[in-house]
Amino acid sequence: MVNPFAETGGKSSSDSCDLFSGKWVFDNTSYPLYDESKCPYMSDQLACHKHGRSDLMYQNWRWQPHNCNLKRWNATEIWEKLRNKRLMYVGDSLNRGQWISMLCLLSSVIPEDKRTITPNAPLTIFRAV
Repeated sequence: MVNPFAETGGKSSSDSCDLFSGKWVFDNTSYPLYDESKCPYMSDQLACHKHGRSDLMYQNWRWQPHNCNLKRWNATEIWEKLRNKRLMYVGDSLNRGQWISMLCLLSSVIPEDKRTITPNAPLTIFRAV
């Protein structure tokens, strides 16, 4: 089975990358992927630094599967793959945090004049052209 997240692409199913078997590794050279204080979509309730958390090193951890390497996040590639498509996050406050994080990651490459966000509780619509 081909794993779209593996750095080298997929191999046969016996050699495939198991994304669920691995460990957390500290990476202070390429992480964090965005600065939450600079993200225009970050809400106060999700911004740890606004609540006095001084240890922000938790942002430097990434998941490393045992038998393969994950591709590094590429916001431009994700933006292109999502072009003319819809992506919906459904869930609770944890999913909301993931949604905001996704917007922060994408906003680093999408010019301000190419993106809009329309809050309409409980639905928030983000568009990028």
